[in-house]
Amino acid sequence: MFKSLLMFIFLLGIASTTSTAGHTLNSLPAQDNQPVNSPYQGQYAGPFTAKGSVLGVATEQVGKISLSVNEEGDATGKVDNYTSGTTANLRGAIDEDGSIVLAVKYPTSTSTVKGTVKKTKDGHLKGY
Repeated sequence: MFKSLLMFIFLLGIASTTSTAGHTLNSLPAQDNQPVNSPYQGQYAGPFTAKGSVLGVATEQVGKISLSVNEEGDATGKVDNYTSGTTANLRGAIDEDGSIVLAVKYPTSTSTVKGTVKKTKDGHLKGY
């Protein structure tokens, strides 16, 4: 249940602080030995509010998420959950189709979240 809640928080809470020109794929054939630039490359940060339930009781989680994605799609960041008073480090990747996999490392546990994101025309990431 916690993994589902964290996934919900993460995917709904990402907001962009930068935008790159165009949102088309910039992949080149591997035989050209050219770098593949991720369409998700950039810095993202913002507040989140996520509604969920724990043992049938409605909950609302609030906090802040920051995420940095490099030209290869590797992602690192941090999530501060103000409701639970916990902080986690994020490490993973977003592929060119928007599939995201992140290891979420809290001080006493680690979990993996998976999902799909899309870059909006305003440069924000939106989770599905």
